[in-house]
Amino acid sequence: MPDILISINQKWVKKIKNGSKTVEIRKTVPNFAESTVGGDKPREWLWYLYESAPVKKVIGFFQVGQVFSGPPAELWKEVKKTCGLTEEQFFEYCSNPNKKYYGLEIKDLVVWDETFDPYKNIPGFKPGQNFRYLKEHELIPILNFRKG
Repeated sequence: MPDILISINQKWVKKIKNGSKTVEIRKTVPNFAESTVGGDKPREWLWYLYESAPVKKVIGFFQVGQVFSGPPAELWKEVKKTCGLTEEQFFEYCSNPNKKYYGLEIKDLVVWDETFDPYKNIPGFKPGQNFRYLKEHELIPILNFRKG
């Protein structure tokens, strides 16, 4: 399975780090994640956590546990206690009642003591707004960093 870089805003990263947000809400997910919605298939891919501006660094990684999916009203019932959002924030983000949205359960979170600066270590790095697959030439410097 490919490794993913997921961009998350600083205010949500703080909640993820302190444990008050254990489900990340997304409008789209990779196809391989879509295929595991609601099932018990193993999810062995890693999601590298890129904390967006002003930090602009990869701060660690996690695995995805359960993948929730559904229209906003249905998804809210599943994730309201774990998504770290108020009901108003959730429905502002998930604003189309007829669209399917996703909740990614954050499992086995690892936050590094030192952060990885992709702009210094990966030529031409661009984080993407949502998520993106990491190419081998991008993953190798991150793996080397992890080895310390």
